[in-house]
Amino acid sequence: MITGVLSGHSSHVSCVALSRDNSYVVSGAVDGTIIAHSTKSGIVEYRADNVFDGSVEGLCYLLNGSLVACGYGEGGLKVLSPSLELVQTLVGHDGGVRCVTVSPSGSHFASGDHDGKVMIWSEPGEGGEWARVQVLEDHTSYIWAVCFSPDGKQLATGSGDKSINLYSFNEGSAILAHTLEGHTYSVRSLSFSPDCKLLCSGSSDHSIKCWNPADGSLVKSIDQAHTSRSVRSVSYSPNGRILVSVGDDKTMKIWDAETFELKHTFEQEFYTTQLTITADSNCIVSANEDKVESPPAESTNSRASPPSSTSFSTSSTSGNLCRFWSQTKTPHPSRKS
Repeated sequence: MITGVLSGHSSHVSCVALSRDNSYVVSGAVDGTIIAHSTKSGIVEYRADNVFDGSVEGLCYLLNGSLVACGYGEGGLKVLSPSLELVQTLVGHDGGVRCVTVSPSGSHFASGDHDGKVMIWSEPGEGGEWARVQVLEDHTSYIWAVCFSPDGKQLATGSGDKSINLYSFNEGSAILAHTLEGHTYSVRSLSFSPDCKLLCSGSSDHSIKCWNPADGSLVKSIDQAHTSRSVRSVSYSPNGRILVSVGDDKTMKIWDAETFELKHTFEQEFYTTQLTITADSNCIVSANEDKVESPPAESTNSRASPPSSTSFSTSSTSGNLCRFWSQTKTPHPSRKS
């Protein structure tokens, strides 16, 4: 797998997703463009322009290699083929669709919109099309995040109403189990731990909170996790060892997933809008809003030492980019520029 920069967008990159086998990284931009890069060669394999009239807000891969994309404009939820050709425009949402997630089994996906609705969609039947099977209207403001637990038994939703709703999920039926309250501004991102014992949330109140999904109790709050406006994205590594966050303070932070100790801070010259982590937990993939050159991680200003067993590095160039941040087995000392 390559380590470095994937370019090709002419406007800010708003979202990113990895195919199930990590062979492709797909990215969406605010001009409605979606690009699929090969992770082996780094070249653009497929491109679709004007998928939406407005921004592409979310992407996720289905088990068969097809893609679900959501965004702003008419027809804000679409299924695309692996080569990014339109397969189906899903009808149901009235406003822009901000987020989408697929269940681990691949039999369902959930989408959240600007009107505060979450919709559950079921796998294609005889007609070959996805069908809406449930509408959740328990939030009072727009939906920022939707997330299935790794075992597929829970669905979490985060909203501009400052709350998180946690649903039990079984064969396409979602039943509200807990409403988690504690954030003072919008909940922007959600991530379950691999063992499903914790749910992590990032918010516009600068904090990261970790909850017990079993009873909805708050386990840990990292106040001022990021120092400017929103925590845009949080993600557990699949091996459960680290939690990664990015914020409007132009930093990416690596946290110990067990102790919540800050292990490393990457100070960047650009905003990162979203991140995801490869299945082997060795690479972080980020979507970025930047038009400036960024130095490699070895020379970035770090406020904390990296983990003793890992180090992180990247290469960069100008443009609106996706980046691969590699996690290697040889540690190196933190340096300040």
